[in-house]
Amino acid sequence: MSSILIKFLCFYLLFLLFMSEKKPNAVKGYFVESAMELKKVTWPTSKKAVRLTVVVLSFCLAVGAMIGLVDMLFNFGYGQLLELAGKV
Repeated sequence: MSSILIKFLCFYLLFLLFMSEKKPNAVKGYFVESAMELKKVTWPTSKKAVRLTVVVLSFCLAVGAMIGLVDMLFNFGYGQLLELAGKV
C-alpha cells in the first residue's frame, strides 16, 4: 500500500513540476498547504476502516450479481427472439 502511495506522490510531484508555470514557490506552497490540511483529517480507526471496506465490497458484489442476473435475462430473451425469428 505504501509503495502505491509513494509512486502516486512521485508522479504527482513530477506532474506539478513539469506542468506548472515554473514557479517553485507555488509547488512548495501546495505541498505545505496539503500537509497542513492532512493534519486536520480525522482518520478512521482500523476497526471502522475494515467495517466500511466490508460494506463497500458487499455492495459491489450485490450490484455485480444484479448486473449478471439482468445480463442472463437479456441473453435468454435474445435467444428466445432468435428462435421465434427462425434464425437458430
